[in-house]
Amino acid sequence: MKPLFWLALLLVLLPLAAAASDTPPPAASLLPLPALALRVTHFMTPEFVMPGNTIPLYSGWSSALIAEHQQMLASLRAASGDRAALVGLLKNPDAKIRTLAMAALYSRQDGHDLPLIAELLGDSSPTFPWQHITGLDRIMYDFPQTVGDVAQAMIKPYLDAANFPGPKSDATRAAELMALFSAYWAGRDLRDHCASWFQVKMRYALALPPSAAAESAALIHQTMADIVSLPPTDRALTFLFLHISNISRFAGLISDEQLIIALKAVPPATLLDFLQHKPVTTDPDLQFDSSTKPQNAFFRPFSLFILQHAPDLLRPDDADAILAAANDEPQKSQGQSADWVAAAFELKNLRDPAKADELRRAEIQNFPLGHNAQDQAVLMAALWRARGIAEKTTLLNWYYHALESLLSAQPTGRRRPPQGTETFLRAVQASNRPDRRALFTALVADPRFDTTDLEALGAFIDSSNRIAGTPIITLGTFSQYEPGSKPPTQDPTLASWRNLLRVYYGLPEKPTPP
Repeated sequence: MKPLFWLALLLVLLPLAAAASDTPPPAASLLPLPALALRVTHFMTPEFVMPGNTIPLYSGWSSALIAEHQQMLASLRAASGDRAALVGLLKNPDAKIRTLAMAALYSRQDGHDLPLIAELLGDSSPTFPWQHITGLDRIMYDFPQTVGDVAQAMIKPYLDAANFPGPKSDATRAAELMALFSAYWAGRDLRDHCASWFQVKMRYALALPPSAAAESAALIHQTMADIVSLPPTDRALTFLFLHISNISRFAGLISDEQLIIALKAVPPATLLDFLQHKPVTTDPDLQFDSSTKPQNAFFRPFSLFILQHAPDLLRPDDADAILAAANDEPQKSQGQSADWVAAAFELKNLRDPAKADELRRAEIQNFPLGHNAQDQAVLMAALWRARGIAEKTTLLNWYYHALESLLSAQPTGRRRPPQGTETFLRAVQASNRPDRRALFTALVADPRFDTTDLEALGAFIDSSNRIAGTPIITLGTFSQYEPGSKPPTQDPTLASWRNLLRVYYGLPEKPTPP
């Protein structure tokens, strides 16, 4: 994949961030840190470390505190370029100056500065207080904090990004964080980059206030450019790391299609090695094994994305290796075996559809319906993605058989939790196949559609609304009929909803009960 593809994407980011600016930069002159320490009255640690923690930003703050905070941010960014001076100020006898020097380092968003911040994890000297709004009286109260408290708040996002466990006790919080950071840093001390560093930097950049729109855009641009410059494997897996890390705005910048393009630049053999827990990069954030260490929790969403796009990213000959790993740890313990079987089916289908059918029929027996059809839904979604409406009869019969099984297993009058039939509908809707409307039409036209209960109909409404792009029936209207609050007119209402769906899918209406 050519880096120019990704660099073209960066051109979108600067106007996006600039458009978000609705507050001018602070008018006050920039102050050196010692002078700033005399002026500042509060250091709002949560809002500084991760600005998105305050929604709406600065809620409940006085205008004076907002102006002070914005001037502080501008002064810290101005001071952040002189790293050597900041390192010296970290040893200043004034705890407030140490706090501001540490904050200026943090605003650099450079993982190499972490050891400098970590040196202050145990600093118990009092520093600026921070303010917090109480839940009931909505009054701002000052809370004391130490230099170490601020350092701990700055280190924690990096540990969280790598899924290191948090401290277990407030009494030993500083000591625990020191030990955790030592373990975190042991595999990162000589590195130029880490996926967790990119994640924290992107979160920080996206959450900066409108008054810092220019800095936000520059940091996003720099982060994207740095990732683009990585070798193909690190580049693709780092983008995937960010994509699965619940950075909602970032997910809007990098689509699934663009991620697939990035992953296609990685040799299929390398992706297969990754799925088999073999190291394919030296980045510790992108290395997973079959143990139970917390970092391995990320392997599931990583592998799931690759498996769900197996026909684009892997080779037909990889099917047997994928199938052999379906019941290995951690797939089996995490209930992910069906995802691996489904990927093996789709890969076999590329070369030998008959063999793929044999695999699907044999493996589906290993996932009985019982109280949940999630695993079978994964396999049937794979069948849909691979062959579409050509498998209409098989898909319809499975859907209504699974729904009947779930209904018979659920006590009357209780709301069912999300089930495999809902998973299947959402997979069909999300597939964007050109024939997905034809399958939904066939499901509505089937006589068994008249037997769908409230929950099944709700899932159908939700997916249909997503296809239509506008509500056929609002989910707010649907929620009025849930168990515990349903009006006595539920049966005719459900019948009328079925007719609305029939009209949408171009089918004749049926009489509704009185």
